Amino acid sequence: MSDKKTIAIVQARMGSQRFRGKILQPILDRPMLEWVIRRAGRAKLVDEVIVATTTNVVDDPVEFWCKQNGVRLFRGPENDVLDRYVQAAAWVNADHVVRITADCPLIDPGLIDEVVGHFHGNSDCEWCSNFWPERHFPRGLDVECISLDALRHLNDIADTPELREHVTLAIYRDPAQFRISSVCNCEDFSYLRWTVDMPEDLALVRTIATWFGNDEFTWREALDACRKNWHWNRLNSNIQQRAA
Repeated sequence: MSDKKTIAIVQARMGSQRFRGKILQPILDRPMLEWVIRRAGRAKLVDEVIVATTTNVVDDPVEFWCKQNGVRLFRGPENDVLDRYVQAAAWVNADHVVRITADCPLIDPGLIDEVVGHFHGNSDCEWCSNFWPERHFPRGLDVECISLDALRHLNDIADTPELREHVTLAIYRDPAQFRISSVCNCEDFSYLRWTVDMPEDLALVRTIATWFGNDEFTWREALDACRKNWHWNRLNSNIQQRAA
C-alpha cells in the first residue's frame, strides 16, 4: 500500500444538458450524489472523497448539500473540468486522484480498490483505468487513478475545449505520452448501462436499488439481480451514450 495521499474527486454539476438536476434526484430517499459518495467512501485505498462542482449559481444546491452532510467541496471552472480537478487536487494536497463522476450511483468500492491497488502496484504507472483500451465492465462503473504530476501534465498539454472538458481524454488520444495500465474483466458486460444520463437510466438504477433495499450491494450482486430480471434492461435500452 502506498503511503501517498489518494483522494477520490467526484465531479458533479446540476446543469446536465440531457437531465438537469439529476445528481440530486432521489434513490431510496437519498440523492444520487450521496450514493456515489457513500459507495466510493467504502473503498479501503481511498483516503477521502470530495466533491468538485462549478462556480455557477445553479450548483449552489450542491454546495448546500455538501455543507449539510459534512462533505468537503471545491468549486471551480464549469467547462474547464481538467483545471477544476487540478485545483481541487492541489487544495486537498493529493498525490494521487481517483476520478469519479456523480452520475454513477452504482460505483463499486471493490472496483475502486482494484484500480487503485493496480496503480500502486506498478511503481512507474501514471494512469490506470478499468475502461481503456477496452471496456468490459458495465457503463457506470468507470474508475480512473492518476498521479498529480500526470494530471498537471495534462493541464499543460490539453489545448482544446474538448480535451479540457473530458479531463483525461488526451491520454487515450495519445497514450504514448503516458505510462498507463488497466484493469479488465474476463467477461464483457459493457452492454449494460448503469450510468445516469436520462430519466430512463435513473428508472433502472432505482429498480436495482429497490431490489436490495440499501446501497451496500456489490456490482456482481447487481449483475446477478439483472440476470434474474432481464426485463429491467428494457427500461433504458433506447438510450444512446454521448460520445466524448
